[in-house]
Amino acid sequence: MMTKVDTAVLKQSLNPDSAVKKLNRSSSWPLLSPSSVSFSEAQAKMPSTGSTALQSLASGYSGAVNQLANDTKKMKIKDPVDRSSVSHTQNDRLTANHDPCPYRGLCNLGATCYLNATLQVLFMTQAFRERVLRRTPGDTSEKLETALKELFEELSDQDGGAQSVSTKGVIKALSIQRIYEQQDAVEYFLDILEKVGPDLAKVFSGTMRNNRKCSEDHESHDDSSFKSLQIALNSTDGPYRLEDGVQSYFESTALVGEDQMYCETCDEKRDTTWGCEIHEYPTILPLLLKRFVYDYWSCGFVKNDCPMDVPLHLSLGEQEYHLYAVINHRGSRYGGHYTADIRSFTDNKWYSFDDSHVTETDESKLERSREAYLLLYQKREYIHNFAFNLRFSCVEQRLVFKKSTNEHAIAYAIRCGQTF
Repeated sequence: MMTKVDTAVLKQSLNPDSAVKKLNRSSSWPLLSPSSVSFSEAQAKMPSTGSTALQSLASGYSGAVNQLANDTKKMKIKDPVDRSSVSHTQNDRLTANHDPCPYRGLCNLGATCYLNATLQVLFMTQAFRERVLRRTPGDTSEKLETALKELFEELSDQDGGAQSVSTKGVIKALSIQRIYEQQDAVEYFLDILEKVGPDLAKVFSGTMRNNRKCSEDHESHDDSSFKSLQIALNSTDGPYRLEDGVQSYFESTALVGEDQMYCETCDEKRDTTWGCEIHEYPTILPLLLKRFVYDYWSCGFVKNDCPMDVPLHLSLGEQEYHLYAVINHRGSRYGGHYTADIRSFTDNKWYSFDDSHVTETDESKLERSREAYLLLYQKREYIHNFAFNLRFSCVEQRLVFKKSTNEHAIAYAIRCGQTF
């Protein structure tokens, strides 16, 4: 399902000649403020002739405004105001020689950055977004499903007036009362997947097989569903390796002594070797990095800020996964800020989602990261299917499709081995 925002990004990717530099929302215009320049400096920089810009302006000359602007530039006045938190309207997105950002931000209604990062990740997950938008009024009997659909429709709408979208509907559906109290983003990520039901959350669902073998070589197993894997961050001298953490997660454990397990065949407890393996691989694999651990010396939770190079590709058994989203947390256990870095499935570019601000970024942020908290990987098979659907969508919309010009939309799929 190609939404308006996807079509806009796709057309831009397929017409690189019309592409221009990205919009820099942090730029600001000079302010004439008493604190920005001293009186003596202003007096020294003003023209000494009798026909100055100010005099011309008072006399009503036609070129007075332009002359005043030129004189102002010569004064080298700096803007003392930080406009990074100022909201913008839809019209502010497009300025001369700038492209509009194709995605919209979410308003922070207090301390709801944890929810904003989570919702942006869910919205930018193609399979989940399509399932939510396909829900009909009869299907969306649950308040949360209805709220998510309304939110995703707003985020997909590029014709709206506001740059940022409110999350009041989702907050009400989740019964969040204390909007000025920060919560854990991963907790709400899993909570949302649990509450929307198995149909919508199917893309995140996998099956884990727990294998047991007693000391008498009697084997047994049981299966359980999962929507994320919790990876421990072991202390290392250098940067943490995610591959080591994943390998450690699936290592077998010997349960002996008081930890013996009951064997049905022996009808008693035995020393047991326990291990697990993924029996059914999910389309989307969320990996939770256990940065918050309980410290027995301080009797409280502390954060592990060890650096790590987030791998863009991850081999898991016979499956190949590719990174497409990261939820970041900076700060401590008792406060901080959440953001999300997400690779668009439409144009293959990385974007940084920081509440109401959405800017283009790149993969370099993932090097030596001390903030990466939740990593989301997508199965390679699904990427191939997306590449085929993208090509078919291009034909449907009668857009010119050339590998040489479409440098972003299918570049990632080509690197994964997909041919066209």
